[in-house]
Amino acid sequence: METTRIKALAGCIFISAACFIAYSPAIKGDFIWDDDNYVTANPLITAPDGLWRIWFSTDATSQYFPLVYTTFRLEHKLWGFNPMPYHIANVAIHIISSLLLWLILRRLAIPAAFVAAALFALHPVNVESVAWITERKNVLMLVFSLLSLLFWIEFALRPQTKKRAILFYVLSLLCYAIALFSKTTACVLPAALLLVIWLKDIPLKIKSFLLVIPYVVMGIAMGLLVIWWEHQHQGTGLVDMHLSILERLLIASRAVWFYAAKIFFPANLAFSYPRWDINPAKVSQYIWLLACLLMAGGLWFWRKVLGRRVIAAVLFFVAALSPMLGFLDLYTFVYTWVADHYQYMAAIALITLAVAAGSRLIARLGKYAKITKVLIAFVLLLTCAVLTWRQCRIYTNLETLWNDTLKKNPDSWIAHNNLGQMLLEQGKTDELIYHLTRAIDIAQRNPAVHPYIIATMRYNLAQSQGKFQDAIEQLRIAIDVLPNDPKTYLVLADLLESQGRFGEAVNYLKQAIKIIPDDETLHYHLAGVLLKQGDVPGAIIYLQQALDIKPDDIDALDGLVRFFAAQQDTDIRRSTKAVEYARRAVQHTNRQNPVTLNLLATALASDKQFAEAAATAEEALKLALAVGANDLAEHIRTQLEFYKKQLK
Repeated sequence: METTRIKALAGCIFISAACFIAYSPAIKGDFIWDDDNYVTANPLITAPDGLWRIWFSTDATSQYFPLVYTTFRLEHKLWGFNPMPYHIANVAIHIISSLLLWLILRRLAIPAAFVAAALFALHPVNVESVAWITERKNVLMLVFSLLSLLFWIEFALRPQTKKRAILFYVLSLLCYAIALFSKTTACVLPAALLLVIWLKDIPLKIKSFLLVIPYVVMGIAMGLLVIWWEHQHQGTGLVDMHLSILERLLIASRAVWFYAAKIFFPANLAFSYPRWDINPAKVSQYIWLLACLLMAGGLWFWRKVLGRRVIAAVLFFVAALSPMLGFLDLYTFVYTWVADHYQYMAAIALITLAVAAGSRLIARLGKYAKITKVLIAFVLLLTCAVLTWRQCRIYTNLETLWNDTLKKNPDSWIAHNNLGQMLLEQGKTDELIYHLTRAIDIAQRNPAVHPYIIATMRYNLAQSQGKFQDAIEQLRIAIDVLPNDPKTYLVLADLLESQGRFGEAVNYLKQAIKIIPDDETLHYHLAGVLLKQGDVPGAIIYLQQALDIKPDDIDALDGLVRFFAAQQDTDIRRSTKAVEYARRAVQHTNRQNPVTLNLLATALASDKQFAEAAATAEEALKLALAVGANDLAEHIRTQLEFYKKQLK
């Protein structure tokens, strides 16, 4: 027993240390693509009511991943937006999954369980899921799926009291629910639960299916929610594949073999693979479908020879991939049919199958079997670790990511477009024009790319060239093809405002408000443009509407206070209003913000309440000095002197 524990501890240390070494380039990396939407620019991570909105609103910019955003929110409180701890967390969760896999394979008596788990931990095909912070959803989903499976094994396969059986069943169901809150692709887990029973040669009775029904119902419910969410709040509305059933079968059959090939030959792994041309008229495209049919037929014909383990592994591999094989439209299908992170869970099946089969074959070598197993395992693990370390370097930053993508997939319009956007921020005009032009040229030849996407790319190109009128026209085209996207109206309004065309900007902002009337930022933005246009009453109306939506909106309160305080000579009631709004702002910040306190002092002075104005200004001055806001402190000091003179 003691020896077993020492071996288990040594195995845990080995997998953990090897993973951290292999993933070290990614751990030192920056935030990359989509990490802004998920973390750095996600208001739900920092907003006071963000946790409630994460779980009970549709404010998330991506799918419904409440547990993922909750972990990001917690991490932000601990270490802000330093990318390294986020990377470390991903690697740590991946390690836990690998160790759970080892435990599960041992429970199922799978040969060479440790080697299979270690290979999964170090396999380069998993780099995209682990090194990419955005894919926290993948690693979280897997760790809770494996926990659910482990509790199911304890419930279904190990003799125990009725009370303990119920406990393990409930724990399994709970972990499954948590996995679904991480990523909906966990919905394939019920297939694994039934396969475990079948694998252990336990007859599949009606009771087994009844016990799996709650999992199926939860999975279907979450799947329907995500389909609705993607269509209404994400880019799936921009995906119009027009694919027939036959075309989807051609995509799926080729994708299955593609993923299998990447497990056994992980060469040229890319962030975005070339998008295959799907043409049912070409006979050559049926090779993959024929290969799948032959594989299915072979598994059935030789089922007694192959045994249940082989069939169960293949079935789970296909089942785990099924949501991403093309039967459902995903936004990524606009630029690629496959992605490494899509097979994060599925890879377990083929890795385990290959290792177990290899172990059985090597066992036939007799006295040389043990040393052969050790040598082969060492070579495989070292090779995977080196490949993973190399692959991680791609995820160091955005530049390395997109340059590597274009090196392996020169016709990736999304890589050209995103690299162009990055170069725009760096001011490298010539290079960005080349990449944006290439992106537009490639995207135009892809019928799946929505005209809205092409119009926005043309807008970016025109703006980078300083062709503002062309940029405005492209945004108008984008609005024509997708009239219900408020972001386009906002971008167009900003551009028109920058050109001094305030009246047109006001019209587009009003249209955006019609689409999302409950967005207080749009009301505040419109108020600012109306002020520039000279429409003071209109600006007041929209500032007050912003407060109706969000009573503690500091920007709207600030705008109203400053406006009313500046108008005290024309209408004494306005100075009273200024004090009212300023008190609300101070109340919201619990008198801990020198800016809002100074705002209240200004409002009080406009209402001739100089004694309270002076006291409030003194309080604001102390806070400003305490936080090192020297310029603000000097401004408050000047105002304070004025208030004291008025008291004399």
